[in-house]
Amino acid sequence: MHTPSFHSGGELDLLAPVEGRWTGFEIKFSESPSVSRRTRASADALGVDHLFVVCPAPRTYQVTERITVVPLWEIGSLRERIVSA
Repeated sequence: MHTPSFHSGGELDLLAPVEGRWTGFEIKFSESPSVSRRTRASADALGVDHLFVVCPAPRTYQVTERITVVPLWEIGSLRERIVSA
């Protein structure tokens, strides 16, 4: 596993190595969050394998192949989602 480097000026709320893969997390307050270009660029610059956006959404849904929105109330199942992403 490589260690990510970050120089684009953006940010993620959390970056963690899980099962040999870099997993990023963004926490949003919106029920239908948008994933900004800057967040996507940050995830790319950091070599994030998958980005999870945790928010008060009513359901889980894919934004892209590498970005998933997860409702706050499903946070207990995040580890399983990370491993299967």
